[in-house]
Amino acid sequence: MSRIRIAALVAAIATSAIALTDALIRIFTGRDSVFAYGSALPVVETVGGIIHVACYALIVVVLFTVAAPGFRGRPWRNVVRWALAFVYGAMAVGLGASLFGLEITGVLELIVNIGFFGMLLFPFALGVTMLIQRDRSASAWLLTLTLPAVVLMFVLPAVAAHPGYAETLANLGLALLGFPAVRATSRAGRVASVTTA
Repeated sequence: MSRIRIAALVAAIATSAIALTDALIRIFTGRDSVFAYGSALPVVETVGGIIHVACYALIVVVLFTVAAPGFRGRPWRNVVRWALAFVYGAMAVGLGASLFGLEITGVLELIVNIGFFGMLLFPFALGVTMLIQRDRSASAWLLTLTLPAVVLMFVLPAVAAHPGYAETLANLGLALLGFPAVRATSRAGRVASVTTA
């Protein structure tokens, strides 16, 4: 496993842990966690922000390095890849700017908002495309499940609705893009076919 993928996976797992912890704390206490914006512990909030920025930036790198073979010769996948790179890049820039105390207003605010909603929708588009193209990798399934997770935001009570569910599936699915997946094994135990997402 490449260092880029390991770094992206570690960042995705850390980001997911923060998001899911925040979701659980809101469910049981009705309040945001110490990682949320306006936290009573600014240092913890900053650490959480740095982890998020690293995750988003590393996912953009994964899209154009270790995952690149999975996009060759697939025009629609490439369209979605560039859309994902834009929205994740926008989120990385927006959060990075806020970490330096810059106010997110005007055009930058619009870009960040587009990035946020794009992060919830474009992974699903890529996941469905992969499944249609007979890709049954972990990435394809995780990315496809992001839309049901987004729907939960509108179905669950307000205290339990959280974007972290979809974000977790999306970040892990994107970090795993291009990871070799064994498709079938013969009776003798030999690998019959190996494909790349």
